[in-house]
Amino acid sequence: MEYIITVFSLEERYYATVQVDGEHPIRLLATVEGDGEEIMLVFMNNLPGNAHNMFHAGDVLLSLRMQGDDVLTTWGALRPLGGTQGEGVYFTRQQEELAEQE
Repeated sequence: MEYIITVFSLEERYYATVQVDGEHPIRLLATVEGDGEEIMLVFMNNLPGNAHNMFHAGDVLLSLRMQGDDVLTTWGALRPLGGTQGEGVYFTRQQEELAEQE
């Protein structure tokens, strides 16, 4: 299984898609709330291809904060693979820059 979180801005707000690939895929849309220290992904709704209906609007899926070069994860309503729920490094940051075509 693989988790992919994509954060994007739209009309001066930040959102995230959460994708968990596996036998029963998870596809979610969340709002991103927080500040420069920590962000929380808050469930909004399911996206097409989602095989689960286990979250409710307003559920905090997880929170992320930077510590040096590491992205620390604190799990919420969304659970990690293997059942371990302690804070730890589960994700890496990959920044993609888009250039406007002339």
